[in-house]
Amino acid sequence: MTKLVESPSEALNDMTEDTEPSPGCRSHLVLDLGISNTVVTLYDVVEGKYRFVSRGSSLTTARAPWFDVNHGFRAAVNQITEFTGRIVLNSNGYLICPSRIDGTGIDCFGMVVSAADPLRAILIGLLEDVSLASARKALGTIYGLDVDRFSLSDDRSENSKLESLLKRNADLVVIVGGSDGGSDERLLDQVDTLSIGLNLLDDFQRPRVIYAGNIDFQEQVSEELGEVTDVYMAENVRPTVDDEELDSIIGVLASAYATHKINELSGIEGFRDLCSLPVLPTAHAFGGITEYLAALHEGKVVGLDIGSGSVSLVVSDPDNVDLIVRSDLGLGTPMVNVLKNIGLTDIFRWTDGHTRATEVRDFIYNKSLMAQTIPQNTKELILEQAIAGLLPKEIASGLTAGRHLSENGILKSIKLLVLRGGVLTKSPSPGYPLLAVIDGLQPTGVFKVVFDSHDILPAMGLLATHNPQLVVQVLDSGVLTDIGWVVVAAGQADFGKPVLRLSLDIEGAASVHREVKHGNLELIPLAAGKVADLTLQPASGFDVGEGPGKRTMRKISGGVLGLLIDARGRPISVKGDEVTKRSHQQQWLKIVSS
Repeated sequence: MTKLVESPSEALNDMTEDTEPSPGCRSHLVLDLGISNTVVTLYDVVEGKYRFVSRGSSLTTARAPWFDVNHGFRAAVNQITEFTGRIVLNSNGYLICPSRIDGTGIDCFGMVVSAADPLRAILIGLLEDVSLASARKALGTIYGLDVDRFSLSDDRSENSKLESLLKRNADLVVIVGGSDGGSDERLLDQVDTLSIGLNLLDDFQRPRVIYAGNIDFQEQVSEELGEVTDVYMAENVRPTVDDEELDSIIGVLASAYATHKINELSGIEGFRDLCSLPVLPTAHAFGGITEYLAALHEGKVVGLDIGSGSVSLVVSDPDNVDLIVRSDLGLGTPMVNVLKNIGLTDIFRWTDGHTRATEVRDFIYNKSLMAQTIPQNTKELILEQAIAGLLPKEIASGLTAGRHLSENGILKSIKLLVLRGGVLTKSPSPGYPLLAVIDGLQPTGVFKVVFDSHDILPAMGLLATHNPQLVVQVLDSGVLTDIGWVVVAAGQADFGKPVLRLSLDIEGAASVHREVKHGNLELIPLAAGKVADLTLQPASGFDVGEGPGKRTMRKISGGVLGLLIDARGRPISVKGDEVTKRSHQQQWLKIVSS
């Protein structure tokens, strides 16, 4: 099991709604510093309970023309002051912390960050599918980019490797390989090549080194490389061929990101000095709160965050949490990678058929250059959401086979889907982005869907170990937006064949009875606040979370969208040419957007 942050689950579950707030630290302000947006959220005690009080948002000002994160922070805090009348900054524009007797200021301040540039890393190891695969997985839990890899299967000459090292502008070199106690010294040959390359670089250009290979070589690596650069030691990612240990290297990578990337942000020093809590990468804070939600729902929870500079996917259950961060994907600068990794065909299925390839390319390149812009018309909105829907499929390919995926690569039954990121939560219609995500991740089971519309979940993950009482009471207050429930009938059959019968008994309303056919999407209205008993009887060979053909009963509640029945099977497969596939996609979009 990989732990990304100290688990809040046990402490949180011990808290009750009736617990009195702690008198020492009542008001909390959390800064979420993103690539495009700076979000500040305020929490305080209201009528004896911790509550989400207000939120301010501004453009992030870490880059040109400001080069100072303070400008965006002050603009966001000024919104909170305007909304609430609460003074948080002094006359010089600095945060008042701790609070004063006159009620100005706040008691505790914390910060989560994703605005820093990703760590550029060169990975050095022996076997691509063993130690280097573990190194890539570890790097994938932080905002990082794998810019090159050296392995035994790499047939480049030593000169070619040295040329790559000199040109890649790497921040880190991660060295892995060899089992503890093993005698394979070929890894040391790679270290010798690295040593030559480091000596060819100027002091300020030399990347730091993380060594997480055979522990018997630690002293030799430290002696050879320690004279020219900083060397950090972590436990072997593969102590044996069959065992994988990533906790140590994940911690070192997170520390490296904080030290060498977050601390480089202009104006960040003052915030860091004021923090009552450790500064966390936003993805790690999001992973921590998703782990708590998995414990609360006693099942698998999927969290997806689509941002400008990265995409984060968290899959948690009560026993483990897997986090994947892709800094080569996003709706800002990395959007150009959509053309390389995905192509245009899948994007066209989400359009009306009149969008030209040149329009899609122009939109992608313009967005990559001006990440903070928002869609100016319906066509641009559809394109952005179509691209956003393709990103989950790309990132989900990195999930651990067996743990979260079935034998045919389908995401196992989940209990809750948590979505955040403006392209998803700020959409005029929640049905469009929800369908895009479902088509990308292809989750199964009967699950609830919530949007983090107020951008508070990373703050909740940060505060969880510091003040679990606050997190329990804030989340219990309904601060997440209930979108509704989704039922997936997983299986394969002929198009149009009945695969599911359902009954929905709604309190104070007439019951609903449906027979759903394979290939169809159906949306049943269920207003927010309404409670209903749902009974599902899948056909033989179809599964709604309890096993093929097994009857399932759930008590569900209403939401913005209602109850969505997805009988398109898993994996979703539409036969026919591209025109036919686009026609089906448009029909499904019309259903969820009605």
